[in-house]
Amino acid sequence: MHELVYTSAPRGLKSGSQGFCTVACTAGIPPNLMQRLEALSGYRHLFPPHESKSVVNPVAYSHLILNIGGTEWHVLSRIADAGLDYTQRANKLAHHIALEPHELPAAGPAAMFSQTQLFLQHWNHNPMTITTSRTLPNPESSPRVCTSWKEATDDAGWGGVLAETVKDGRSVTLLVSPEMNPLALFEESLALLPPKLRWQVAWTTYYTRFPSGVACRWKCLIVDSSAPPPIASPSDTLIIDLTQPMRKPVPTALVKLARVGATSQNTPPIVPVPVVKKTVEAPTSDTSINPPSSKTSKETAAVSASEQRPDVKKKNISAETIASQPTPKHGLKDKKTTAYAESSSEDSEQHNTRGLLALIGLGILFLIVPIIVVLILLAYRGEKPPSKNKHNRTPHQQQTLPPPETHQPEPPPSEVLPLNTPQQPPPEIME
Repeated sequence: MHELVYTSAPRGLKSGSQGFCTVACTAGIPPNLMQRLEALSGYRHLFPPHESKSVVNPVAYSHLILNIGGTEWHVLSRIADAGLDYTQRANKLAHHIALEPHELPAAGPAAMFSQTQLFLQHWNHNPMTITTSRTLPNPESSPRVCTSWKEATDDAGWGGVLAETVKDGRSVTLLVSPEMNPLALFEESLALLPPKLRWQVAWTTYYTRFPSGVACRWKCLIVDSSAPPPIASPSDTLIIDLTQPMRKPVPTALVKLARVGATSQNTPPIVPVPVVKKTVEAPTSDTSINPPSSKTSKETAAVSASEQRPDVKKKNISAETIASQPTPKHGLKDKKTTAYAESSSEDSEQHNTRGLLALIGLGILFLIVPIIVVLILLAYRGEKPPSKNKHNRTPHQQQTLPPPETHQPEPPPSEVLPLNTPQQPPPEIME
């Protein structure tokens, strides 16, 4: 464990331009760790020291994880307003405690700040070297009702919402007013987690700015009219605005744990009800069942209702749950009857669909058949029936053939006269 105290330098001590320096540190502190702790000592006054509201300047409590030279350091820091220094300028006091992994108490980082004797709140000494080693306390920190969340949001379950972000790795931005105490909120949320998870998240109750390379998952931003606007948060960051009315969170396991005992006065004690294990088969008759009379007790009504509903009894539901369910008035219907009814309804729907398709097909058929018959009659009427002739030809073929040629008898050869031959007179008959 190493400690470092950073504040304004006393008169006559050489320091930086702003007059701040390390006034106390553990002997043998590594130089690179000392430089990183000095860089984490920044503080922004929300109200100047000369104003009346300076008394409500927030205290920055933080738990940061640094990796220096292959060593993981868990740094607990308390940085607060320290009034005016000797030059009448605003002063601050930063006290850091750096722990190695084997030095972490099971109570968690937030519980350490509840030990008022662990961190310095004033410095009136000269610079010094811390030679005496101290043992960290380990206070009791078990899951309990988140009363601080109850006062801030009217629902203690929001403490469980913040604790759940440690498991899913989300970042959280809390918007708080200067009068709120975010440290109590963090302490209650971390107490809901196992001891190993309490040291795995880095957080601060008053976020302004950290050096590069320093991660912080839970950040508190002060919302005030005189303060600059809050720093913009990434889109995947959970924003919890404690300055506005809050809705009810989803009842998860940690949310329920944070609410334990919060509404015990308004909720009647839970009386265990015996579970009815007897199985009753449905009667074969269709006789109607009357509901139990008003004179019977609650348990008798529940048992009678369970006997009337064998499908519910097979699930081993308690008597109160069975009594709360409505009793059938038109006879019993077991699972087989319900399944048969569903299947019959499906078959009827399919049958109706098929009948509709059949009607459509018949209508189309009655429209097409007459048209086809009319077309056939018209085509048949336009043609003559075929007739046989001596040449065994159809009338169409007879029209296409040329008319037969008429053959006239040829004259005898003697009577044929040669063309262009003059006719000679017949010879004279010789006497």
